[in-house]
Amino acid sequence: MGLDSSGVLLDITPYTFGISALGEIDGEISPNKFVPLIRRNTKLPATKSEAFSTVYDNQDLAELFVYQGENINALENVQIGKYFFKLSKLPAHSVIIIKYELDLNGILKIHAIEKDTGKEITGIIENAFSKLSEKNLLDSKNKINDLWEDDPSLAKSDLIKADKESSSMPEELADIIKRAKAEMVNASSEDRDEIINIIEDINDAIASKKEDHAVKLGEELEDILFYIE
Repeated sequence: MGLDSSGVLLDITPYTFGISALGEIDGEISPNKFVPLIRRNTKLPATKSEAFSTVYDNQDLAELFVYQGENINALENVQIGKYFFKLSKLPAHSVIIIKYELDLNGILKIHAIEKDTGKEITGIIENAFSKLSEKNLLDSKNKINDLWEDDPSLAKSDLIKADKESSSMPEELADIIKRAKAEMVNASSEDRDEIINIIEDINDAIASKKEDHAVKLGEELEDILFYIE
């Protein structure tokens, strides 16, 4: 399959897509914290919204940087889009809703709306999968049979991986992963997708010796389990 075509047809997204925002990276406040919206391995088409807020009173502009990647530091990911949103003069912490819509052809639609006024902008990235190599494509297709069977008990590959790697994790994280796997049968398909993605991210963080990040991901997993259990 050539990568010069207008779209790359996939059943899951092989990358995480998100935005940069003001937040904490390695204990320090940074404007480049990567906030995932649509996580890798999510079934397509997919839609996800997230609420953000302005930093100071009468903020008149928001720069929306769209990234593809997995690193908590957005600058370590691939920037695939940039949009300027002219804001109304509102108090600090006014809410902006960012929505991503990603389809099977790799077309990513970005929609930003100022909650208090309804003011909005939209953008389209025609081929969000453009950075894929042919190996990435093959790997992504091979994962479909493992991850997206109708019966969640058949989605074994990543769960086995988590078992093998949990021995190198802090005991609390290993326990959270064990509980998450036990609850997958009771979870909705959306929650199940999210659980698998977060378990993968925890394994990656542990492998990269980023235990603090793994702990934060464990907290995200705990939040999902709170509503499922």
